[in-house]
Amino acid sequence: MSTLDAVIVGGGPRGVATVLRAAARAAEGGGDPVRLAVVDALAVGPGATWLIDQPGEYLNNTQADATTIHPDASTPMSGPAAPGPDLLDWARSVTDSGAHPLGDWVLQEARTLVGATFPSRRLQGAYFRDQLDAAIAAGHVEVTEIHGLVVDLQRSGEDTVVVLADGRRLSAPTVVLAQGMVQARRSPDVTALAEAAERFGLRYVEPGMPAERDYTALPAGRTVLVRGLGANFFDVIGRLVTEWGGAIEPVPGDPAGRLRYVPSGREPHLVVGSRRGVPYRSKPDGGRAVRPFTACWATPAWFEALAERSDVDFAAEVWPVLSREFARVYLEALTEIEPAAVTGNWIGALETSGTQDEVDAVLDAAIGEDRWTWTLDELHRPTGGEPVSGPA
Repeated sequence: MSTLDAVIVGGGPRGVATVLRAAARAAEGGGDPVRLAVVDALAVGPGATWLIDQPGEYLNNTQADATTIHPDASTPMSGPAAPGPDLLDWARSVTDSGAHPLGDWVLQEARTLVGATFPSRRLQGAYFRDQLDAAIAAGHVEVTEIHGLVVDLQRSGEDTVVVLADGRRLSAPTVVLAQGMVQARRSPDVTALAEAAERFGLRYVEPGMPAERDYTALPAGRTVLVRGLGANFFDVIGRLVTEWGGAIEPVPGDPAGRLRYVPSGREPHLVVGSRRGVPYRSKPDGGRAVRPFTACWATPAWFEALAERSDVDFAAEVWPVLSREFARVYLEALTEIEPAAVTGNWIGALETSGTQDEVDAVLDAAIGEDRWTWTLDELHRPTGGEPVSGPA
């Protein structure tokens, strides 16, 4: 007979949310606590992405005011809503308490958190762990935390058996797979690079979660190849800048308020490339205002109508409508910041544009100053093939 009601595979936010939902249902129904086992290869609570012991330079991809582990009445679901603190509310409670069991760094980061902040991943991991602890303390769930790698599921009568790599077996009538971001096997490209590095005595750090990789101790003055200019690139740079000991300071007299890096002399020479050739957008300090967007043509009803069909031609039917929206948003923003640069009844012209070329023609006719010209192809090739250089 099972001693567990359910096994949850994955101890990150999806696993924590499952525990919270089980606790909410148990509280509503009364009776004995729900007996749960939560299995994770790294850590229960933060999971792999939000490990609490990772460097503080690794930031979340979502701003603080959009982060919560709790549903509320607006969430489509069965069972009680059982709302709880979002990340900002939790940070305020940490600040009010003046301390946190994980250390002073939690208090320091919580004090500076505002809605537009991109919090560190470790701070968000502390939030997830605290919400799990609060659910356990309420007494409606009994949680056994298990550190291990799940390798198989098997049937045993009415139960499902969760098999771990070390041979342990957990049996329950219900198993929830809540792994979230499952790490992929090596691709042929990555395998080839790893094997080449081994043959030639080179160091190679393969793609993966930054918290599970070591980018540090690069040789000063040596050329280091970096593949990719996406979000992980900024994680790597943020970590290495701290290690190298350089300084970030304002560019003197720069009207845009840009910053520059002043080297310490301990840096290697990074040669970075990607398919697009330009960096992914960075995370600005304190966030930035985002213009509200309401679709004129690519409305929910339009998408729903497309979803009913199996013969949609993306190039002929979808992309032209999206192109109109992109052009409209650009022209609206340009009208706000530089009214003299925009002329004519461009909204009416966009309404009748049926191809990307026609949308580009509207952009060309509406923008009267060369420095503000823009075409939709720049979404794919934003530099137009020109090299990118930073401020001197």
